[in-house]
Amino acid sequence: MNRNGLLRVLVAVLIVATYSIFIFCDHQFIEYIGSEDAPIETTGAIAFLVAAGLLFCAYLYSSGQGGTLGKSTTKRNAFYFVLAISFLICLGEEISWGQRLFGWDTPDAWSRVNSQQETNLHNLRFFQGSTSRNHEAFSLLHHNTLFAACVLALCVVIPLMNRLWGRASCFLRRIRFPVTQLWIGGLVILNYVLFKITVRLSPPVCYDCAQELKESLYSVLLALFALCELTRVIAGRTRQERGQIQSAPMDPVHGLDGSLPAQHV
Repeated sequence: MNRNGLLRVLVAVLIVATYSIFIFCDHQFIEYIGSEDAPIETTGAIAFLVAAGLLFCAYLYSSGQGGTLGKSTTKRNAFYFVLAISFLICLGEEISWGQRLFGWDTPDAWSRVNSQQETNLHNLRFFQGSTSRNHEAFSLLHHNTLFAACVLALCVVIPLMNRLWGRASCFLRRIRFPVTQLWIGGLVILNYVLFKITVRLSPPVCYDCAQELKESLYSVLLALFALCELTRVIAGRTRQERGQIQSAPMDPVHGLDGSLPAQHV
């Protein structure tokens, strides 16, 4: 088994192992690790930070690998920059923009419309959804649903379109959209399936922790996606530089490194 195959197996085993806490641990411990600023949420925040940093590095390294959209062509791959900013926003939302770290109070007007009285957007009542019959449509706006939909689109839908639909593949190549590897999409699906099984078999007290675990594992998989993209960009830049060296015109007297050939020494 090569290193890529070993990495895939290890991540899959890690996902399964983390959900096993609902089998082997008591409810008090589960409630603790799923609470605010506990290990699960902290892991998700760190993963968002890592993903943003890796994608920003990928953006800097992607010089000469920009895409074309309409009549506009970019020098670097702007999608890396957009995704890096998006993950930084997710990090800010996850830690309430540092409120619990620095201890500032939530303004009264904001506190009244925020379900947890925190300075973030995803806990606004508008994004909490509703299960009542009169507001069923608004459950689609729940922040968990929106985040899961974005992850599913990035890691599953777009890669499948790239693989199965020729026109979509050509378009994605032209604009240089970073297409996630399908095995990461498979792990996203595995995470979702295990979450659904856990919710079905565990008592209601475990739901919030399972939800936090699912989101944190999503963010870890996004960090893995970012690492794969940075590796791919560096490899592409290396090939590009080698191609420039090989295509450079040979000086009839001096070599590529400026040294004299043997017959001129």
